[in-house]
Amino acid sequence: MTIGKKGITVRFDEGEVQQLGSLAERHRVSSATILRWALRALADHVERNDGRLVLPLELGREGPAGESPPPPEPAAATRSGSSKAARQPKA
Repeated sequence: MTIGKKGITVRFDEGEVQQLGSLAERHRVSSATILRWALRALADHVERNDGRLVLPLELGREGPAGESPPPPEPAAATRSGSSKAARQPKA
C-alpha cells in the first residue's frame, strides 16, 4: 500500500462488481481509481449544493453557480500495474 493511504473494506453485489470492472477496463485504470473518481465527484456535488446531498445526482454537470466541476485525474496519473485493466491496452 502507498505511504499515507489507508485501505477500507467495501462489499458489493455481483452486479456492482461487474459494473466497476467494466468501467475500470473501459478507462484502463484500476477499480480503486474508479471508486476514487466517484468519491471525488460525489464530494464535489455536495460542495456545489451548499453541503447538501441533492438527489437525483447529476455528477459532472454544472453547479448552481454555473461553475464546472474539475475533471477527474487522467488515467496516465494512476499507478501502473495496479490492475489487469491498467496493464493491458484496449484493443
